[in-house]
Formats: sequence, C-alpha cells, structure tokens
Amino acid sequence: MSSFDPVTLKYLSLAVKLEQNTNKFYETARKTVTDPNMKAVLGALMDHETGHLDSAVKVRDLYAAKQTGRARAAAALVKVHRPENPFSGMKQIEKLTKPGADILDVLTEAAALEQKANEFYLEAAEHAQGAFIKAYLRKLAQEEIYHKEFIEAQKEAICNKGYWLGMDHVTLEP
Repeated sequence: MSSFDPVTLKYLSLAVKLEQNTNKFYETARKTVTDPNMKAVLGALMDHETGHLDSAVKVRDLYAAKQTGRARAAAALVKVHRPENPFSGMKQIEKLTKPGADILDVLTEAAALEQKANEFYLEAAEHAQGAFIKAYLRKLAQEEIYHKEFIEAQKEAICNKGYWLGMDHVTLEP
C-alpha cells in the first residue's frame, strides 16, 4: 500500500461502520418480519454485507497497522463526509414491519440504503489515496449497486409478477 493518508484511513473506518450498520438493519429486519420469502431475501443480503464487513475490517486494519500511533491519532481528527447511518434503530424496523405494514416498504428502504452506500464508496474512492484502496472502494460501490438491483428485481417480481424472484412460487388464495 502507498504512504499513509489520514483521509484514507478515516474513509476505511467509516466504511466499516457503514457495513456494521447496514448489516444490523438487515439482521434486525430479518428477525422481525414474518414472511419466509422476505426472511430469505434479507438473509441473503445480510450474508453479502457480512462479507463486505469482514473485508472492510481487514483492509482498514492492514492499512492502519503500518502507521504509527501519532498518525492514527491524526486520522481520528480528520473531518470527512460521513455516510448517513442507514440503521436508525428499532423504531425504524418496527414501523416497517408492524402488522399491516407493506412488506414492500422494507425493500424500498433496503434499496435506499444500498444506494447511499454506493454513493459513499464512490466519494471515498475519489478522495482516498493508493491504487489498491481506490480499486477496493470502487468494487464495493459496484457491489452495492448489484444489491440494489437485486432488491429492485425482488420488488418488481412481487408487484408485477405475483411471485418472488428466485424463491418458490407463491399463489395467492382468494
């Protein structure tokens, strides 16, 4: 990796926090929803986000390990654009999953979270230093778009085709 840049370390630390928060959203929503197909979708998304979290922690820790304590302290003071916390707590989940709530709201919220993550990673890649870090952040941005497209495909399958994409066919009884 290239020489130390406190902005890069700050963005990597924020990436870890973003993935933790997004994973928490999916995990909490998955525990709360009752629809088995929605549980499966949220579980798949949670698995992807867990992989992102693991890799973000490794990249951040490798980058930080090469730095002195003074350099890490400087990075903690750097001000950069923080990603909006996608998980605002149980009230958000309760609102989305309460009895009678539209299950599509959970998918809409999830797609919005993935879009915010994409925008954050693109911004981070623009400001970070080092070819590896830039490529890594751009790859994460692409992954978030893939997740958003997956979510939107599930939503479209529910709305327009009457079944869950990639799930067992569901028939609605009159």
